[in-house]
Amino acid sequence: MKSGSTRDYNNEELVEGLKVQNSQVIQYLYEKVGPMVYKLILDSGGKLADAKDIFQEGVLAAYLNIRTGKYSSSQNAKFSTYLIQICKFKWYDLNKSSYVKKKSDEEIKDIADVEEWSGESEAEQRIKHLHKLLGHLGERCKRILHLFYWKKLSIEEIGLAMELETNSAKNQKYRCMKKLKELATHKN
Repeated sequence: MKSGSTRDYNNEELVEGLKVQNSQVIQYLYEKVGPMVYKLILDSGGKLADAKDIFQEGVLAAYLNIRTGKYSSSQNAKFSTYLIQICKFKWYDLNKSSYVKKKSDEEIKDIADVEEWSGESEAEQRIKHLHKLLGHLGERCKRILHLFYWKKLSIEEIGLAMELETNSAKNQKYRCMKKLKELATHKN
């Protein structure tokens, strides 16, 4: 889409335009701020599809912050800078959650490899050992780990299923994994 915006908007016009979902203001944001976000994400190893998704999520988050009163305009900060910051944090959160999931997957493998296994039923012994360790966890931890590793649900989906905020679900999963790893490394 070629530039359809014929003018620049000041901060108040951008905020008010996004608040009322003015299509010209939204198009302006996509044309003027979008490319800056795309470059930021592409330069940090992301793909264009990721960048477009993150920018769209950022615009939605900014809109919600304006509508709920969480955004307050500052004379020193441009709205475009605020929007770019939202997108940057969303990108970093996405990368962090990917890293955390990869690390958690490695930790599960480490737990399964804690003891020396021998014999024909090595896989069965590992599974029994893992189930024994899981038996020492509380019901909430068991359910969170089951939903994450066996049902392959995202942290957001686990939060919904457990009636938790996403960050709480993420923190609880981390604590549960930490407890499970502690149990695995202590020889009983």
